[in-house]
Amino acid sequence: MCGICGFWSISVSEKFVSENCTKLINSLNHRGPDGKSTIKLDSNRLSFGHTRLSILDLSKSGTQPMTYQDRYSISYNGEIFNFIELKDELSNSGHSFVSDTDTEVILAAYAEWGEDCLLKFNGMWAFAIWDSYEKTLFLSRDRYGIKPLYYTNGEKGSFGFASETIGFKNLKGFTPRRSESLINRFLQNPSEPESQGITVYENIRQIKPGHSLKVKNYGQEIIEKRWWNQKDHLVDVPDDYNEQVAQFKELLFDSCKLRLRSDVSIASAVSGGLDSSSIFAILNNRDFQQKLTGQNRISGNFQKGFFVSFPGSYSDEKEYADEVFNQCGSNFSAIIHQPSKLPDLIVKTTEHFDTIYWTPLATLTPLYQKMAEDGYKISLDGHGVDEMLFGYTDMLNQLSIASRSSGHHRYADNITEVESNLVFDPHNSSPSPYHLREKFIYKHKIPLSAKLKIAAGRARQAFWPRSETLSQQPVKPNLGPNKPPHDYESFDPISQEFFFKTTLPTILRNFDRASMYHGVEVRMPFMDYRLVSYVMSLPTTSKVKDGYTKAILRDSMEGILPDKIRKRKWKVGITAPLASWFSEKNCSELVRDIVHSSSFQNSSLWDGKAWKKRIGSLHTEQDWLPHADEFWRLLNAELILKN
Repeated sequence: MCGICGFWSISVSEKFVSENCTKLINSLNHRGPDGKSTIKLDSNRLSFGHTRLSILDLSKSGTQPMTYQDRYSISYNGEIFNFIELKDELSNSGHSFVSDTDTEVILAAYAEWGEDCLLKFNGMWAFAIWDSYEKTLFLSRDRYGIKPLYYTNGEKGSFGFASETIGFKNLKGFTPRRSESLINRFLQNPSEPESQGITVYENIRQIKPGHSLKVKNYGQEIIEKRWWNQKDHLVDVPDDYNEQVAQFKELLFDSCKLRLRSDVSIASAVSGGLDSSSIFAILNNRDFQQKLTGQNRISGNFQKGFFVSFPGSYSDEKEYADEVFNQCGSNFSAIIHQPSKLPDLIVKTTEHFDTIYWTPLATLTPLYQKMAEDGYKISLDGHGVDEMLFGYTDMLNQLSIASRSSGHHRYADNITEVESNLVFDPHNSSPSPYHLREKFIYKHKIPLSAKLKIAAGRARQAFWPRSETLSQQPVKPNLGPNKPPHDYESFDPISQEFFFKTTLPTILRNFDRASMYHGVEVRMPFMDYRLVSYVMSLPTTSKVKDGYTKAILRDSMEGILPDKIRKRKWKVGITAPLASWFSEKNCSELVRDIVHSSSFQNSSLWDGKAWKKRIGSLHTEQDWLPHADEFWRLLNAELILKN
């Protein structure tokens, strides 16, 4: 896990190339605090850079950039978790190795199988390989875009790539061009552009998830290829639900096992929700640990959990995180947000990460900072489940509309029941602190003290009082008029939209930046391509079942996870309590400074004067709730535009 970069130019000036590569690599020091190095290629017209976070083979043998067979050179960020098995296969084919790294395995695999090697990798990656015979650059990004890779080309016969955009700002002969239209796209929907290869700059793009680039002639020739299409990799699943649960559990256990391969210590980020708690509970499960006996390269320390607490806020998950830690009997650390530090942290992280985020990374960076301070370089986190297993109310809303439009009212009623379970805390007849406070009570001016008891089937009317407020353009699965619910298209467009196009790509970006800001690698067992292919092949009724979303995960965790978590009917996760922050003294001063600045007032992207008037009337958390998310985007944009 590292930061990678490179610069290739038709210029004969070795100094020009090396200085630009140095500028790129220096901007990535935080991603690889264990060292940095460069290599000159193509008669000094090409330079690769690498900042190292040492995870596998901590010796000098693991140093990058790395060269193989005097032909292929690589700068690589990520982990190939099945590298041991691939190394054995390649050794049997005559390849020899001088290191114990997965980096050298990638190079050998590319030499043996060419671009087809990507299909053999189980992991997360972004890399660039130089072929000195063919005079080509090959850049690749993993199936789901877990690891980032940005590039620019076309100016003065040059091509540059890097793990983050911030380094491009200082390149010689290159001027990043921010685009108001692109910034506006992010402002309208920060989730939409991430999977499209778009940045806030006209002349900086990113390789799309599951894509590769073959680059020739100093970036003047670029062939883009989509090497992974999930629809082509669906699998057969048993008809019996219990068998589905057993297979899901087996795949998840094996995914967790592979992601324990490390020569350093591993931690887990636990929010108190189902997904991250499941990963931590598995790691501490006796049956799972017995499966590790005799396994090669398994970290000896992987049982400490970390969670973020927001005392007094609806975002605080301490009650549920404590439940998980108590059952597992493991060590844990709580990171308590300190309001006095928030303004500086918000400004610093926003300016550094240089794009529009839907939630401040100030909620996440302290989590990984604490991990790094305690000596952990890896965190196992629970991302990807919501998008695959209908964990969001918006997904259920779309599914309900689609099923009703197809004539499946009985199934739609079941979905409505599930929605109600997400809305209300099963242990309390009063509203759940997140969904109802933020989306219902404050929006519709219902007193906090009101005790609401809304029967299943009426939750939709409570959330969306008028039918026209439902999704105006629902994603409609191709159900067909006569298909029963269990025959719904397994690879439904709703999951596809959230997993591949909107929500998840943005989450992956956020967690990469927040964790790597402090040199911590995030591994995601639910993102194992075998598990994703399996879940995407399941019928909808295995995902939304018996009044619950994520049904197959909940059932696979029986006896492993406390029922208070396993059967929890609503969630918060690590979410910034923006309304609370903006209404408190520490951040309200930052808000006022931003809103009253001339650049904010005169922006062509928003009505600064109208916002100044609106914010002048917002004093309490209740006042801020309908406006906090929207204003955060503007504050975010203002900070990066000023930087």
